[in-house]
Amino acid sequence: GAKGQLYYDWAGKPLRLLGTVVDLTQSKQAEAERLQQVQRERAIALIAQQVHQSLDLERVLQTTVEEVRQFLDTDRAIVFRLHSDGGGTVVAESVGPDWRSILASQIYDPCLASSYLEPYRQGLVTAKTDILLTQFQIRANLVVPILHENQCWGLLIVHHCGAPRLWQPLEIDLLQQLAQQVSIAIRQAELYQQAQHELQERKRTEAILRESEERFRQLLRGECFMSVLPTNGCGA
Repeated sequence: GAKGQLYYDWAGKPLRLLGTVVDLTQSKQAEAERLQQVQRERAIALIAQQVHQSLDLERVLQTTVEEVRQFLDTDRAIVFRLHSDGGGTVVAESVGPDWRSILASQIYDPCLASSYLEPYRQGLVTAKTDILLTQFQIRANLVVPILHENQCWGLLIVHHCGAPRLWQPLEIDLLQQLAQQVSIAIRQAELYQQAQHELQERKRTEAILRESEERFRQLLRGECFMSVLPTNGCGA
């Protein structure tokens, strides 16, 4: 695009143009990047708020995958809970209407345990731009580990199903930050469950003590009653 002023001579013929040329392509790209940054910060703030306000881990996981799929404008986002044998379960999912749900699927990949588990524990991020996994309708995926107590608790995964996709650094950064928030939520949920367990144990102990005290009082009342009963002498 151009902005300027055209100058004419006495006969009306154009002499010169003074002005500036604006590269609309760069301007539009910069605006799109600013908008994406705002949306990214909103998604992170929303998940962080959920983590601090809710002890419901399932709710936090579901909100996370919904925000991820919306922000990345992709086809499927899941949380994959790892098992000790290298397999795992899809415990949260947001999926587009054109694609198959894999929620609650039990998946075992021998390569995961042998080749990827330790790198994931160390923070490995994998971004595959052009693959074909027909079983799950995947053409590209982005995988970020969810770490907890120095172990890989699970994976935050994004699937692009319709076509290959080149993942951008901003998208990878978003997933990493959200995985950190999920890790905090896991820790909080564990502490809450531990506190609830200790509370139940305390209540059970108190109930046992009350029952013991009641039995002891009944025993004392029985002894006092026996002590006042008349006794039959044998005669002198």
